[in-house]
Amino acid sequence: MSEILLFAPFRKSIVDQIDDSLSLIELMHFVVMPHMDSQPLPSDAVRDDFTWSVVSVWKCEPGDDDKKFQQRFQIILPDGQVNAESIMDFQVGKLPYRIRLRANGFPVGKPGECWLVLSLRELGHQEWKEMAPYPIEVMHSGSSPFDTQE
Repeated sequence: MSEILLFAPFRKSIVDQIDDSLSLIELMHFVVMPHMDSQPLPSDAVRDDFTWSVVSVWKCEPGDDDKKFQQRFQIILPDGQVNAESIMDFQVGKLPYRIRLRANGFPVGKPGECWLVLSLRELGHQEWKEMAPYPIEVMHSGSSPFDTQE
């Protein structure tokens, strides 16, 4: 089965039009939702002004040259619910295979730790294998990872 070399979310990803090289900018660890109202945010609130990318890079394992795979990317909310899912078919060749998914918006209605989860299966098989989980902290205004307790 293919091996994951990289799986991470970034605020920006840029593909060079000449040599197809990929630049990754601002690795994501958290998303802050500005919220000044005394009423809580709806649990399905989305920060729709937030654009970001998630990138995965796969390496071919011996014997996988002619196999086709499916990659599944999920956003899991702090309460364990799957918020979003994307499935892509791919085939790894001699060079590492790169998948870049660009997204507009991030679910921010429930503060806490969200998980971006990458899974893999061979095309035609039913069972998914979790390959890489990545945590993202969702915070509402007034909470920041840079706040310190005095």
